[in-house]
Amino acid sequence: MDTTIRGLRVVWSAVLGAAVVSAVAAAANAQPAGAGAAAPKVAPRDRNAALEYMTLHEQMDKDMSALVSEEWRPNDADWVPSEKLSLMLEDNQRLVRRIMEASRLPTYDMQLRYEEGFSLVVPHLGHIRQFTRVLVTDARRLALAGRGEEAVERLTAVLRMSRHVIDDRILISSLVAVAVVSASHKQAEHLATEGLLGDRGRREYIRAAKALLTDDPFGVARCLAVERTMARQTIQPFVEGKGNLAGRELAAQLRRLQLSGEGVKAVSGMTEEEAQAQVDLMDRYYAALLAAWGKSDTPTRLADLDKRLQAGDFGVLMKEIGPALSRAHVSVERAINETRAIIALLVAAGEPAPEEDDEHAEQDHTGEQ
Repeated sequence: MDTTIRGLRVVWSAVLGAAVVSAVAAAANAQPAGAGAAAPKVAPRDRNAALEYMTLHEQMDKDMSALVSEEWRPNDADWVPSEKLSLMLEDNQRLVRRIMEASRLPTYDMQLRYEEGFSLVVPHLGHIRQFTRVLVTDARRLALAGRGEEAVERLTAVLRMSRHVIDDRILISSLVAVAVVSASHKQAEHLATEGLLGDRGRREYIRAAKALLTDDPFGVARCLAVERTMARQTIQPFVEGKGNLAGRELAAQLRRLQLSGEGVKAVSGMTEEEAQAQVDLMDRYYAALLAAWGKSDTPTRLADLDKRLQAGDFGVLMKEIGPALSRAHVSVERAINETRAIIALLVAAGEPAPEEDDEHAEQDHTGEQ
């Protein structure tokens, strides 16, 4: 999973802009609008979960966060958080509750600058992964203390967070959603097999897991359509109007995006016409990938696309990018199968959740009544 994410990551850095610093300073020096003026109020469900996540990341206890990462062993059924970490988590329950509250907000808009193409900066994905570690670790701590209902609240919040980042509509966000869902499912499985989940919590988790199984689980089809546009936006400016320098400029840009394989070397000597042909072949590959996705025979179609990719049917440029795109299907299918398996396990453990409760799971995320 991590290998796939690294293969798709073109820029991955957490940058706090000067604009944020300026805004904080301006707020500190601002004068009140009038004597006794009331602070503006925002209805809780009108808040943007994306902004809540960014704020909560800044407020997180850095020592606790570091220890959570150090002790993180979600696949170990015998995992017990240390006494030191357990005390830290207990002291940070206000933060934990606010993360869970943010996961319930119907509005999530990170306002990503898609026009930046593959130079898009997405530091919030690292925040979501760390929130997941905190929530899953806290769930483990609570379950071992006999507080199973509270534990499952945290695991369910992870599933809701995953649905938020899916709305980024970029593939790396969907793959992060896959990773955090897998971590939550694994812990839910441990708790269920150890008899640490209560009936209400079990039904709540079933509802949240079912909400993931949409017509486009993890939103990958939408992502591919967006990334097709982003890919062209990333590459076209370094080709169009560049004449005989097109290949050299395009290769330099690809190296800035951490690509350095044989395809980049081949591109470096191309004319504008030759480089433009590579861009057109890249677009053709994305179209073929979209056509293959979500079908009953998708694995077969993707295997055929990979063969054509290696044979050069989609140009040398796509040999650098294409394999990571097609491998994403393996990760997504694994997550879908894990979701179905945990639902089956939890349903078998007790009475099935009422059908009408599936609708409530949607309301948690969308706010629709």
